[in-house]
Amino acid sequence: MKINLAISMTLMTASLLMAVDKGEEVYYKKCISCHGLTGQKEALGVSKPISTLSSEEIENALNGYKDGNYGGKFKKLKTGMARTLTEDDIHALSVYIQTFKK
Repeated sequence: MKINLAISMTLMTASLLMAVDKGEEVYYKKCISCHGLTGQKEALGVSKPISTLSSEEIENALNGYKDGNYGGKFKKLKTGMARTLTEDDIHALSVYIQTFKK
């Protein structure tokens, strides 16, 4: 039983680390110019700093931009960017952005 738990924990940790690595890669390609190095910027002067958002809020916003039912003043810009993201990219970003809080 303890071995199964240890294996499960190891797999979960490895999965999280892979998501963080992937999220960092995507963040540097797609997000850093508007949101800053640690998500502290108010992108284009209108968004909340993404470093304050939960993983769920990030995924909901990106999925909403992707399908066109979310956004305000710069919706078209964000929708175009979000449509280039896969589900894995969105999840990885949501995990990576949480590292800004530490």
